[in-house]
Amino acid sequence: MENLLEIRDLVKHFPLRGGIFMRRTRVVRAVDGISFNIRKGETFGLVGESGCGKTTVGRLILRLIEPTSGNIIFYGRNITKLKKKLRKLRCDMQIVFQDPFASLNPRMTIENIIEEPIKNFNLFKGEDRKKRVRELLEKVGLEAEFMRRYPHELSGGQRQRVAIARALAVNPKFIVLDEPTSNLDVSVQARILNDFMKLQSELGLTYLFISHDLAIIDHLADRVLVMYLGNMMELSTKRDLFRSPKHPYTKALLGSILKADPDIKIEKPAIFGDVPSPINPPHGCSFHTRCQYVQDICKEMKPKIVEIDKGHYVSCHYPL
Repeated sequence: MENLLEIRDLVKHFPLRGGIFMRRTRVVRAVDGISFNIRKGETFGLVGESGCGKTTVGRLILRLIEPTSGNIIFYGRNITKLKKKLRKLRCDMQIVFQDPFASLNPRMTIENIIEEPIKNFNLFKGEDRKKRVRELLEKVGLEAEFMRRYPHELSGGQRQRVAIARALAVNPKFIVLDEPTSNLDVSVQARILNDFMKLQSELGLTYLFISHDLAIIDHLADRVLVMYLGNMMELSTKRDLFRSPKHPYTKALLGSILKADPDIKIEKPAIFGDVPSPINPPHGCSFHTRCQYVQDICKEMKPKIVEIDKGHYVSCHYPL
């Protein structure tokens, strides 16, 4: 399958400044050298605990923030240093944010919110714009009467549908979904997730789905990358990851999923402590301070990402 997106050694360090002259004193290692590819038409899941760098990766790919180093290749073109033609790229790459209330302008009607990107890129004119807005609302399950409403008059699920319609307005090829259902009720989550799958099938979309919820990833994703403290831990197909996880961190995440059967005994995940600070990450393997299988080499040397099976990559000195 053709690669839509290729990420090579992507790094993002945020400088911390202090003192009288505001000199750089330390850095936050938000993303610390990750590489992967996203195939055309697939849903690529990105999971990990809060603060592991998931959202930063999504924003780096869209060039909403600038990478410290590394390469972002979209449709065979390196867009890492792109400046003059970056605006044109926005039509092909869009994002749906986690909080729809914060991402929608409260002073604009729903019609104006969806119409704004259409105007910016001069895609339709006059009545065709209104027709396009109505079509987009219908596509995400809302009626035309919502055009005259404001974001505060809508429920959380309806606001997120408006955000999806806005992302679709410019006919993108690739959409970053940054925990788009985490603020919604479970029943609403299910309907919106099914809508994502339907839209992908109809429009040929490619998704980067960022989430901390492995149950959602199991429902939606084709392949999954597990991140921890800005580093890659494991990358494989969804089937292999859920059936045969190799990294201790992945096993701990999967062990935290609650089962719907009351007769199933819930075992405490084999993980302890808190995520270390990205300002001062552990030497060697970033996970060794919380791993029950830690060895001396884990404290001294950072493991390389290695393919242990076809399409299954693990960054661990002793994969299970």
